[in-house]
Amino acid sequence: MERPSLHKVLEAILNLRSALSETEQRLSLGLYRQLALGQPVAPEVLARAVRLDRAQVDAVLSDWPGVYRDAQGRVIGYWGLTIAKMRHQMLVDGRRLYAWCAWDTLFLPDLLGSAAQVESSCPVSGARISLRVTPERVECLGERPLVSFVLPDPQKAAADVVSNFCHYVYFFATEEAARDWSTAHPGTVIATLDEAWALGRERNARCYPGRQRMSAA
Repeated sequence: MERPSLHKVLEAILNLRSALSETEQRLSLGLYRQLALGQPVAPEVLARAVRLDRAQVDAVLSDWPGVYRDAQGRVIGYWGLTIAKMRHQMLVDGRRLYAWCAWDTLFLPDLLGSAAQVESSCPVSGARISLRVTPERVECLGERPLVSFVLPDPQKAAADVVSNFCHYVYFFATEEAARDWSTAHPGTVIATLDEAWALGRERNARCYPGRQRMSAA
C-alpha cells in the first residue's frame, strides 16, 4: 500500500468536521482552556467563561463530534485533550492532563497558550519520551523521537476518531522502531518531530483563523 503524505493526513483530519464559525472557534478554545484546569467542565461553567447563552452551548456541544462526557453531562475530553488517564501525559501550569495521541501533545500547548512538559513512551521499545512543548517550539533532550500518522477512513474516524486515528499516532524512540512498526501497520507514515510539530501549527491556523482577532478583543 502506498504511504500517504502528511498533507493528505492533515486534509483528512480537517475534513472530519465542518469549519467552525468565529463563535464556535471561541467556544472550542474556551472548552480547551476550561478542560486544561484539570476538572470536568459543566456546560453552564463553559457558557459563562465564553460569554454565550447556555442553550447555545448545549446545542453546539451536542452536535459536535469528539466531545466526551461523564455521567453528569460534564465534558471530560475534547478533540485531543482529556482528564482521563492515557499514555500521553502533559504537565501544564502544574496540572496533569492527558492527550489522545502523540500529535495532540504537539499542537495543544499552542491552543492553551502555555508550555507543556510531555511524557510518553515508545510502543515498540517502551523507552521513555520526554519533551517540552511551547507555543513557539518543541524541545527534547537527546535523540529526537519520530511520530507516526495514519490516513483515517472518513466514516470510521468521524464515528470514533480515537480508535480510528489516535490509536495509530505514537512517538518512537528510534528510526528502526518507527520503521518496523509502520511496516506492520499499512496506511501509516512516519514524520520527524519537527514535521509533526509544524503540521500541528498548520492544523491550528486552519481550524482557528479568527484566533488572532479573538485574542485582541
